Amino acid sequence: IAVSGSNIATVWSDSDKGPLTANGIIYFSGSSDNGTTFSPPVQVSSPGRNSGDPSVAFGAAGNIYVVWTDFDISKNNNQDIYYSWSSTNGTSFSAPLNISWNGGISTSARVSSFGGNVSVVWKDDSVLYGLTSVWGSSSTDVYLAGKEERIYHSSDLGKSWTRQNYNQGGSLLSAIWGSSASDVYAAGGAGAILHTTGAPLWTWTAQTSGTTVNLNAVWGSSATDVYAVGAGGAILHTVNSGATWSPQTSNVTADLAGVWGSSASDVYAVGGAGTILYSVTAGANWTATQSLATTLNLNAIWGTGPSDIYIAADNGTIFHSTGNGVWSSAPANGGTVGLISQNLLSIWGATYTPSGTTNSVTVVYAGASGGKVIKKSGTAAWESNSVVIGGDFNVNGLWGVVTPTYTVIYGVQGDGPVMEWNNPSWDPLWPESTQGEIVYRQYPPAGPSYPLAAPVTLSNASKAVPPRTTASPEILPAGSSLWFSWTEGTAGTVGIVHDQSSLYLSVTSNGTAFSPPSTLLASPATGCSSFQIPKMAYDGIGTIYLVLQEAYRYDAAPAWKCLKHPLNFSQVLLASFTIPGAGLPGSLVGPSPISFSSGGAQSPVIAASGTTLAAGWIDTAQNKDDLYLITSPDGGLTFTPPVNFTSPFPPDLFVNNYYNSSSPFLLASGGSFYLGWTQDLWPVGILPGNNEIFFSRF
Repeated sequence: IAVSGSNIATVWSDSDKGPLTANGIIYFSGSSDNGTTFSPPVQVSSPGRNSGDPSVAFGAAGNIYVVWTDFDISKNNNQDIYYSWSSTNGTSFSAPLNISWNGGISTSARVSSFGGNVSVVWKDDSVLYGLTSVWGSSSTDVYLAGKEERIYHSSDLGKSWTRQNYNQGGSLLSAIWGSSASDVYAAGGAGAILHTTGAPLWTWTAQTSGTTVNLNAVWGSSATDVYAVGAGGAILHTVNSGATWSPQTSNVTADLAGVWGSSASDVYAVGGAGTILYSVTAGANWTATQSLATTLNLNAIWGTGPSDIYIAADNGTIFHSTGNGVWSSAPANGGTVGLISQNLLSIWGATYTPSGTTNSVTVVYAGASGGKVIKKSGTAAWESNSVVIGGDFNVNGLWGVVTPTYTVIYGVQGDGPVMEWNNPSWDPLWPESTQGEIVYRQYPPAGPSYPLAAPVTLSNASKAVPPRTTASPEILPAGSSLWFSWTEGTAGTVGIVHDQSSLYLSVTSNGTAFSPPSTLLASPATGCSSFQIPKMAYDGIGTIYLVLQEAYRYDAAPAWKCLKHPLNFSQVLLASFTIPGAGLPGSLVGPSPISFSSGGAQSPVIAASGTTLAAGWIDTAQNKDDLYLITSPDGGLTFTPPVNFTSPFPPDLFVNNYYNSSSPFLLASGGSFYLGWTQDLWPVGILPGNNEIFFSRF
């Protein structure tokens, strides 16, 4: 539910063709008379998909924003967050837009209007996939690129990765390169070329390449001398930061896979069937006169300078040249044949001076299919034993930083994780957390056509020791700030009914800078209970109220340490804090139990209007799920007796059961309280029992 004056917006997921055969569809219904009447339902999500768990908010000029979790049936039920909006008071909605775009699970999206913009928060526990290229200007400015025009950035040595601002979900990006931290290009399918000037927002813009062929590699000698090469011998060149791209004449039809040079007058392009091109005049003339007697596909090129150049090729072959136009794969010249049989797909190296010496050393890495990397250090031969990263992945890209004190190298592995060399082994890095993190993204009020900023990770659960799992994000505008709450927990090892979880909080005043996650309420040290499903409400005069479910774990023998309450005991707690001038609150009042249940209170909700509170929950203690509501006139000091909103619905006499209530939602606006929930109904005629959405205002 969302309320703006006398206007009410409701959204829900409806399997309207029968619960056993239909997919969930997000529907909207609105009221302009404070809930007396509602409009016919309007479909928001796309047909043929399974959509659920929606959230709705009013924004500027009466705009309505909806987010939900979408199961893409065509992609093995991959879950993403989708977003749609209406500027017509809910009579029509924009086409759904995928705003999470990842290879795994995104859930629990919540939307709010704040500061004139639209704010969305969700839980994301995806595993990154489909990467093709890696490049960085320094160890703290590293980019990844891959399928569906995905670009990620890290500024903390790969500890965390942020999805970049270009989110069209289009072509594969095959290459990424920059002349500096403020000049970065990505190139890929259908002639796509993207460009960013870097911080602070890393906004990527599409450039006009003048071609529709796939582009496979990008490189330049400077910001005003950049090349992109691709299918059918395509070579593009720009001298004005991509304002115009000019086609170059290659005189070949083979697909070009790599481009590199030591300067503007020493540039190479390599590709299929042993193709190697050379230019000394800024791309005006390309020649194929290099002496390379092979029909192997040449997949990547890199060098330390004009007299030390390497090409990675099929069948585990590396070619080397001292810059005289002659290429050799003889071991004496640093080449290798037969160390591994896999195709070499990427190559990169660095020159550094070891500590205590004055002599520089060049180290070169080449990546292959099958998750393999081979290495050459100094004048030594290539290692006879390949470094196995592990997994059936292609090492499509390599880039790193080598210094006398540390080495960080990133290996991009297609459908596998990013790998980091952490001597003496390669370790996986997870740009998207497998434990689950809370993610925030901001959009403009005029609709979800593009975001204002890249997603921001609010939590830090995957970096904890041991890692924690996040759940139940909530978002609340209060005062001049936007508040976020969620839980983080670590699973117990004995007796497993619930994880042990604590309540976390973060706050922002502008949607771009966020406080570090703070533990607002820690679960008891005994480990017997956890805090779950937090909900927040603002009273409009300076206090935020929270309700949450405290669930007790019942440990079996031999521990017997959690016998304070019976199996599956849970209760609803109330807490509050006063909003300070800035930052996070310093103290919390409570939490105190407010549910009367003998052990089955769950799914709490709360709303506040001045000092008047309303709180509700689903009670399961009587072998049926009833919706109870209580109110307080004095900010939670005293409460009225609970009212059972399920009691008007009769029991099902045929199966000796009761029809249950679930999924309550409660908010306050203009002195009124608005309650919605899902209710099982009595069968009608030949129709089975059904779930419908009910609404009440008081």
